[in-house]
Parts: sequence; structure tokens; C-alpha cells
Amino acid sequence: MDAARTADPGAPMTERDRRLPGEIRRRVRGYLHLRDLDRRLVEAAEVVVTELVTNTLQHGPDSNSGFGVCLWPLGDRIYMEIGNGDRQGQSFCSWGVAAVAATDLREDSRGLLLVAGLADAWGTTTDGAGTWCVLSVTADQ
Repeated sequence: MDAARTADPGAPMTERDRRLPGEIRRRVRGYLHLRDLDRRLVEAAEVVVTELVTNTLQHGPDSNSGFGVCLWPLGDRIYMEIGNGDRQGQSFCSWGVAAVAATDLREDSRGLLLVAGLADAWGTTTDGAGTWCVLSVTADQ
């Protein structure tokens, strides 16, 4: 799904921008429920997509030119990517990925701590324009 910020980069988010993470979360929930995935996996995906979309709206350099939310549910895993700019049709595998160490998280990136806690793996694309993650349900969850 594609979306765009309505305020200029660096400007405060508009009311529409503030509603956008919730709208995308509901669309993701509906999409994943149709695939009869484990409830815990769907709930984790809802939290992660909310955090990543909010982060994109607040910090993305090209937010006003749009961003994409991509999901690939495969078996007991969900692959997710949120990317800035014109990236339609490209999977995160073709972007190249970089892992992010917990020590790289600044105080203003606390939402990413939630992503790190819920995801099996996550990082950013090598060009810095996207954030990806992999979520799964394991027996110990």
C-alpha cells in the first residue's frame, strides 16, 4: 500500500498525518486476518507497522513524496518493509539491507526498541530509505 505525508518535511504533522499510522495498522490487521495467521503474529505486526510508519512520517527525508508499506506473509512469518520515495515493486532483498545494532538507537528512536523486541531481524536498506523486519511466532512466545 502506498501513502504520503501531507505536511512538508520538517513541518509538524497535520491531523491527517497523525491518523495515517492507525489507518495503515487497521488495513494491515484486516489483510493478515484474511490469511488466518496466529493472533500473536498479527498483533506484533500491528505494533511494528505503527511504529515504522510513524517513524517514516516524523523522520523520513522524502515523506511528502510518498512511501510504501509492503507485507509478505509466508507460512508462520511476515516480512515487512516501509520505504520512502519511489520504490514500488522492489522487494527489500533487491535494496540491500544493513542490520542495526541496539547501541545505534538514539533516545528519540524508542519506538525502534519495540521493533527490535518484536522482530526476529530488522534493519535499514543500505541507501537508508527503507526499514525492513521479519516477524515470526515461535513455540516460546
